[in-house]
Amino acid sequence: MNFPQVFFGTLREHYLVLFSLAGGVALVAGFVGAWIGSHLASRRSASRVASELAKEVSASPQFQQIMQAMDVLSVEVERLSEGHRFVARLLSERAEHDRPGPLPVRERKPEHVTPH
Repeated sequence: MNFPQVFFGTLREHYLVLFSLAGGVALVAGFVGAWIGSHLASRRSASRVASELAKEVSASPQFQQIMQAMDVLSVEVERLSEGHRFVARLLSERAEHDRPGPLPVRERKPEHVTPH
């Protein structure tokens, strides 16, 4: 490497390479550390906000009313489905009893031609 005369005093060529590599490693380590730190901090902050929001919502009277309404609604849906099962069972039993006999078999004569 040919450097200007200013660099030939106390600064040597290997110092340039050494310090530039050390600076590059420090820069990469700084970026990686900042990324890991921000990732961990954002996860902690998000979990804290979610837990605070869950506490806030579960303590509100509106939430209790909604939960009670959902319980009532689920009971009504269960009653409706039970009625549907009962009607379906009755219809299937009726279909077994009212089933007609086999259809009569018609003989096909060779002179009959059906349109295609």
